[in-house]
Amino acid sequence: MEDEKFFEMIDNLRHILEEDETKDPQIRDHYKHCKWPILYKISNLLSSVTLDLPRILEAIVDIAIEITNASRGFLILFNDEGEYEVHVARGAGNVSLDPSTFQFSETVVQKALEKKEVLLLPHIAEDLSLSDASSVVDLSLTSALCIPLIQRTQAGIYSKEGRRKFEDGELGEIIGVLYVDSSKKGQTFGNEDINFFKTLANQATAAIIQTRLYLEATTDPLSTLYNRRQFEITLRETHRRSESNNLPFSLIMLDIDHFKKINDTYGHDVGDRVIHGIAQILKKNVRSGDICARYGGEEFSIILPNTPTEGAMVIGEKIRKAVESTLWDPSEMKVTASLGISSYPVHGTELDQIVKRADQALYISKEGGRNQVTLWSPEMASYAKRSDKLAGLITGDYARDYRNITMLLDTIFAINSTMDLDEVLRQAVDKVIEALEADRSALMIADDQGNLQTTLCRDREGKNLELETRFSKSIPQKVLLTGESIFILDTQDEEILSTQSMAELDLRAIMCVPLQVRDRIIGVLYADSRQKAGSFNESDLPFLEALARQIGLAIENARLMAKLKLQGESK
Repeated sequence: MEDEKFFEMIDNLRHILEEDETKDPQIRDHYKHCKWPILYKISNLLSSVTLDLPRILEAIVDIAIEITNASRGFLILFNDEGEYEVHVARGAGNVSLDPSTFQFSETVVQKALEKKEVLLLPHIAEDLSLSDASSVVDLSLTSALCIPLIQRTQAGIYSKEGRRKFEDGELGEIIGVLYVDSSKKGQTFGNEDINFFKTLANQATAAIIQTRLYLEATTDPLSTLYNRRQFEITLRETHRRSESNNLPFSLIMLDIDHFKKINDTYGHDVGDRVIHGIAQILKKNVRSGDICARYGGEEFSIILPNTPTEGAMVIGEKIRKAVESTLWDPSEMKVTASLGISSYPVHGTELDQIVKRADQALYISKEGGRNQVTLWSPEMASYAKRSDKLAGLITGDYARDYRNITMLLDTIFAINSTMDLDEVLRQAVDKVIEALEADRSALMIADDQGNLQTTLCRDREGKNLELETRFSKSIPQKVLLTGESIFILDTQDEEILSTQSMAELDLRAIMCVPLQVRDRIIGVLYADSRQKAGSFNESDLPFLEALARQIGLAIENARLMAKLKLQGESK
């Protein structure tokens, strides 16, 4: 509802400005009082977990066009290769433009990037360095306004390798530009437009960064589908709506057949391509309202809202055939999938029942020869073992998940500020303890020989522990070697952890994730608890992994700056 009020306010502003053909002073004064509440609403909307980025960016470009009386506006971002990609292209009157037909001036954009600040060109013809530029001439431009979108970073720290960055002063990564231009004779952009234009650019940057963080926390990077945590949230919400409206829904669990053999025979790179390929097959063979997720490993899940068993079986068989008929590289590789289906309310009214029975049906598909679709039936409960030991442990609790994302944003803000690195790491470790309700948390960094050394450890009282404090040795070492996160609810039930140190420490819950910087693992982020109930939750893993990536980047940046400083002193 708040989102709709925001977009209604934008529509009102557009209406005011569209009527302002003569720049009537009274209307202009009304506009001045109206534009700042718009920014306030944008700021509030950015705090929403469900961020509608395309709509917000489109609205920002429309407002930029209106306040400057421009002919066109573009929001341009850089891709991973550093190339321009137009994400929003709009014309006056809230018209969408085709980026392939309506071009912007790359010369103007490049000059703004070189200046690293807003570029105001009220009279392009008077600027000798631009007036003859082909893009300016071809587009018949009379004026332009362009500002880089800058993700601010800690002073003295370099951005990611290969991305644009400032060389001195306050640093930041340029992720794109906000650009407007005009081909109207006599139309110029003025200094009075700059401050509001800058603020719009900052809001666009904030929306982009927050959306990227949210996607990082909710999306599996390999498959580009929802991750396990987001699946649980969506499934809970689907169940709630179905109960309230007396509607059915179905759940499909899918497992890639003989996936271990694929990895062993062709390598993990091929295995990764298969996982990504299966994800694309799922996207192409479900409806727009269906939700696909990577459940874990080679297992996927599909939520089918408002779909009874008959419809679910049709979709399941369609997916199975699509997987079987897909040609893979290498060509001799054959990939098939097994699927299990359960439906609400015919197979159960409780959420755990639906998940458990879809998984039992999947088990029957695999035991029955694989490459088939099985619908759950009551006799399966007596002999089909549940293959997912972690199901039901993830709550999908909105308050908990929102708290984690807020903690992540707070930590990233601290890392990107001028705060001392030691203080940032201390705050990060404390937030881990708070989020997981852990007893202890530690940062362990690998030395040149690959041995882990504890560099910081804290308890739930917010006190530093001695660096010689004992933690599990096998778990951090395994995470360092494999690069895979580990989550254990009850260590006494895990044969791998039945070591002397575990028995002596009497640990009941462990979570450990790698500190990864690009393709290198520099250490681990670790937390444990002695509580028998085990307060950890697998839905915290994406939060902890995202936090670990930011911590790893902060540590690596500090190392780089120390190295640069040392090199400077030696000259």
